[in-house]
Amino acid sequence: MRDADLDRILSKAETIAPSAAFVTSVMIAVRRDNATPAPLPFPWKRALPGIAAAIVSIVLLCAAISSSLAAPTTSWHAGIMLSRLNGETAVWTAVAAIVSVVAVTLGTAVSFHRGS
Repeated sequence: MRDADLDRILSKAETIAPSAAFVTSVMIAVRRDNATPAPLPFPWKRALPGIAAAIVSIVLLCAAISSSLAAPTTSWHAGIMLSRLNGETAVWTAVAAIVSVVAVTLGTAVSFHRGS
């Protein structure tokens, strides 16, 4: 192809229009994307109390472990600490079990309620 041929082809003022099928397919895609709902954001306001409770629990656990390691270990004092520790352990185990059951029950109830 020579420069004269290229100039002749490019100098023509032809109107280029898309085909009807192309316009229809683009509009169908636009309407489909418009009908698709946006993704749901993560509910940070609902998760923050649980995250805060987890952080406080970890801090309290670390404080309890460090104070138990710093306690004197005489035989009389150790016996009292073990008996008190067993009672406290039982209480905290019961509290953890109750919280776990309540969390699973509420989570199940909420998920089944939203699904229907």
